[in-house]
Amino acid sequence: MTIEFHAVAGIDEQLIDMLKEQVMQLKHVEKTISRAEIMFRKRGTFLENKICELRLTMDRNSIFVLRKADTFEKAGIQVVRYLRNAVRQHRREAEKKLVAV
Repeated sequence: MTIEFHAVAGIDEQLIDMLKEQVMQLKHVEKTISRAEIMFRKRGTFLENKICELRLTMDRNSIFVLRKADTFEKAGIQVVRYLRNAVRQHRREAEKKLVAV
């Protein structure tokens, strides 16, 4: 699996390592995950201007999650939490299709 990070200056290495570990754990849930692209960016000057985006590619599908928060850490945690649920749901739907066939 390929994991790409695109980040603005000032992103903590510990946050990147934590997100990398969380995405690798998703690979154990869904074996067809082939790529993850994680992007950190700032938008505007308002309070919740830190954005974390994650695009996960599996089979011929992709899941895209975007979360805003007042820190990159909070946005990253929210993205991974949502993505974990989305991958599990994708897995359940794929298993239902196999049983139906």
